[in-house]
Amino acid sequence: MTTLLSSRRHALCAALGLATLGVPLAHAQTAEFPGDKPIKFIVPYAPGGSTDALSRLVAQGMGQELKGTVIVENITGAAGTLGVARAARATPDGYTLVMGITATHAIAPSLYKDLAYKPEQDFVPIGRVAQSPLIIVANPSLPVHDMQGLLARARQQGAPLMYAAWGVGSGGHLTMESVGQHARIKTEQVAYKGEAPVLQALIGGEMQVGVASVGAAMPFLKAGRIKALGVTGSARSALLPEMSTLSEQGIPFESSSWWGVFAPARTPAPIADQLARALAAVLQRPEVQAKMRDLGVDTDAIGRADFARQIKEDTAVWGKLVKISGATAQ
Repeated sequence: MTTLLSSRRHALCAALGLATLGVPLAHAQTAEFPGDKPIKFIVPYAPGGSTDALSRLVAQGMGQELKGTVIVENITGAAGTLGVARAARATPDGYTLVMGITATHAIAPSLYKDLAYKPEQDFVPIGRVAQSPLIIVANPSLPVHDMQGLLARARQQGAPLMYAAWGVGSGGHLTMESVGQHARIKTEQVAYKGEAPVLQALIGGEMQVGVASVGAAMPFLKAGRIKALGVTGSARSALLPEMSTLSEQGIPFESSSWWGVFAPARTPAPIADQLARALAAVLQRPEVQAKMRDLGVDTDAIGRADFARQIKEDTAVWGKLVKISGATAQ
């Protein structure tokens, strides 16, 4: 009888993918998860930034939905890949989550030759949290008002289109590489250490053209200190509905920056589904949506399957741009 019960228990563990991982059977029972054990929510960027603020908002809400404790831990370094790598190596029992972004999960696989994780193999998506298009902006003195005007001016001058972005392989860099490829003009990045320095360079007249996220640019757009020329994404941003997309202006580039919650691969499906339900409930709260808009992101949540498809598609798009640009990172 003991042998029979043990065999049945082993078969159940195997069906849930737990036997070879040494995860206690109790963790597979979603009614008992998370219990008294805290969930660690890794943020791969420093405190105070938009990703940190968004992560803390989500973590707090998920803790309430799960009736448990969710503790945020900032693990910084290597452009976000250090914290993500730490999450990839965590025990896949639902007690470690990480906030991934386009850079860490769709761009990094092509940009880094020795990346310590493989997003598709080492993680399961819990759900997309938000999206934010990038915006191409200019100093108000530049005598153009849209992307076609900017490209016409660049062709007329016959020199590379100089622009400010935040480093090799960044979303801003690759977006402008795509614009240059389509328009058949040369572009040249002047790299700054983050979006804030990019925007300050534009405001001060040090640079005439730059790229930033809509959220970071919004205060300066409203104050008239910079002007918008076009946004990325498949649709106009809800935060800036009057600004046309690159696609509307004849430039076929629709990728946006996104944030999403991930768990280590082989996290039991019942627990991943429970986490996904909790995240979805948080993102439906009106007060959470309002706070996200204040952070400058579009509240555009999708579930696990749709998010997995987007990641695969975006990885192909960004990977192609990395290859075209010749960008590499250590």
